[in-house]
Amino acid sequence: MGCASRDGLSDEDGCPGSAVHAPWLDNAPLASGCRFMSAMWVVLLLILFQDSAVPVVRADDAPFHLGMVPASFAPSETSDVGLREWIVPTPFDWYAELSMVYFDRTINEANFGQHLGPVQMSGAGNSFFDINPRDNRPITTNDLNMEPKAGLRFLVGRTIWADPCDDRCCVSKPSEVPDHLRSLSIELGYLGLLQQQQTTARYAAQPGSAIASQFINTGASDIYNPVVWPFDYANLNTLTYRSRFDSAELNLRYTTSAGRRMPVDVLAGVRYMKLQENLDYMAGNTGQPLPGLAGASPYGMYSTRTENDLIGLQVGGDLRYRLTSGWSLMGRGRGGLMVNSASQRSNISGAMIATALPLNESSGASGVGFASLFEFGIHTNYQLSSNVSLMVGYQGLFLSDLSTASRQYMWNNELTSRQLDRNGSLFFFGPAAGIEWRW
Repeated sequence: MGCASRDGLSDEDGCPGSAVHAPWLDNAPLASGCRFMSAMWVVLLLILFQDSAVPVVRADDAPFHLGMVPASFAPSETSDVGLREWIVPTPFDWYAELSMVYFDRTINEANFGQHLGPVQMSGAGNSFFDINPRDNRPITTNDLNMEPKAGLRFLVGRTIWADPCDDRCCVSKPSEVPDHLRSLSIELGYLGLLQQQQTTARYAAQPGSAIASQFINTGASDIYNPVVWPFDYANLNTLTYRSRFDSAELNLRYTTSAGRRMPVDVLAGVRYMKLQENLDYMAGNTGQPLPGLAGASPYGMYSTRTENDLIGLQVGGDLRYRLTSGWSLMGRGRGGLMVNSASQRSNISGAMIATALPLNESSGASGVGFASLFEFGIHTNYQLSSNVSLMVGYQGLFLSDLSTASRQYMWNNELTSRQLDRNGSLFFFGPAAGIEWRW
């Protein structure tokens, strides 16, 4: 269908002419009619020659909603890794560490007296003098053999959040379980000795010799005036020390860059520790008693018992360096501020030399204050398999501001302590070996 001209002839585009005059064209705008007809031709051509259908949503396409993973990103049904593992890849949800420690330890020094060697009675009363002051030997807690003791360290943890993606985009393929770049775990740990620490030091004096305690009064020219029987004129002594230590902790661990050569872990949590100590100082005189003390017991005992219950917050971190794919070095550090509820109990039994009367006295004290802890360790890990590794290293634990048994002894007229000394410290140190398991 062409565009008709006013004179019935065809236009220059080739529209056929018509001999019949079309009166309706005399009043219609020619240009507007041509534009309308051209538009109709375009629409008809698009309909006839279009080779693709209008896109529609297929029934097997999962719709995309905000907050969900698009179907095209999810692994197929035949994939070994499920959708949950791909979104939060947790190849090992749980981990545990079991190790044996072989801890040596320190003890606060205390002086209980001295071995005088040969002595001679000075005459009247119970006084005596030291024949050779140069052979005197002090009796201290350093004589106790604080040999290393075996202990147990146990830790179990659970990964509660993990992220395989960095700050830019996800770096893992859907069909693979990637290394965690960031993860958050909760863990529970325990550290303690397998048996109670115990050690004894014994002292014996030859006939004619004497052992004096810190109770004794020293006069001029090495003259000694004994105060408490049999501590100040003994021919045998023993020091016996016993202790027990336990520690439990609950931490949150944040791991960064686990797939890199030097991953870093930081942690924070709550820790509880309990330390109990007993120190007994026994004195005896099985020979000739001092004048006026024939009816007194030849044995005496002075003992102290302390307890420290510590609870507080700790922070720390672990730094690992991967030497090879299966071999790595790790350093660890912990520090914390603890609230220490401490107490002590002291007892003494013997006789007062001045009055020859029996002596049986007890006292105690308690208090609350702050204590601090510092823990360190360095060890190497060897990977036996993807989830099992061996660990060998060295560990240490230092505690300060404690009430230790050796610091509670009093050598004045009060005889036993009615105060609490919290200026003691304790240092555990030694090798450790164990196994780490993830599942």
